[in-house]
Amino acid sequence: MYKLVYGTREFEKCMGGEKPWRCFYEKFGTIFEAAIGKMMNASAKMLFEADTADESREKLDRIREIMNVLEEKRAHIEKIIGRCMEICAPSAPFTVYFLPVPVSGDMIVTQHSEELGAFVMFGVAPGFSADRIHVYLPHEYAHVVRIQNVLLPQGVDSPYQMRFSELAVFEGLGVAFSMLYDNEFDPERMCKYIDVPCENMSGRIERALRELDAIKDERITPELAGKFYGEEKTGYVAGTALILRLVQKGYDICALDKMQSEKILSLL
Repeated sequence: MYKLVYGTREFEKCMGGEKPWRCFYEKFGTIFEAAIGKMMNASAKMLFEADTADESREKLDRIREIMNVLEEKRAHIEKIIGRCMEICAPSAPFTVYFLPVPVSGDMIVTQHSEELGAFVMFGVAPGFSADRIHVYLPHEYAHVVRIQNVLLPQGVDSPYQMRFSELAVFEGLGVAFSMLYDNEFDPERMCKYIDVPCENMSGRIERALRELDAIKDERITPELAGKFYGEEKTGYVAGTALILRLVQKGYDICALDKMQSEKILSLL
């Protein structure tokens, strides 16, 4: 029902060449374009050929070390996926990729293409947090299920096709799924799953919900996307709070993940 793909061997072969990042792009370009290219709205190849693509031996060796750790965690990763599938079954096969990328932090993308189907790409950089895979993977798995059951039938394959409230629901389901995977139901604990300060979470949640209510019908633009992926992560906070409210009312997280956004919002 799923495949795990590691780019470790291909990366090691490219490390000995003159242009290791260009070499690696050529081996996995189809995936990089479907994931990073669609996210950037530009060719992903530019990222692998940019001056910022650090080809120092120190950085490449660090990435290889992290890839080896992730391969050693294969049984653990398979266990996480297995439990996620028990919580909420996918409707079609999917693939999880672990591929080195020339960036500094984490780059995690869940997407779909006709050629690849639904997939998660964990972009592994020198700062990738392999010890947080138990947080990342359930979140992205929830996205796979929603892409297959809701977004694809709607013809949606980009955040820029969504309204603010729809993207808040999408990301909120991912965070809530990851929390519930850990048997965590307290909204004030969401900070540990979206990397925001835990101080005064109740105030942060209230502010995020007010902002969501004010701009819920606006289409996502690069500026509004910053409210999800920027420092405050307002969209994540608001969406997670809404989904956890419904879970606390007795709604099943899997049923919510496969439910239209309009229906979810009407339940609140």
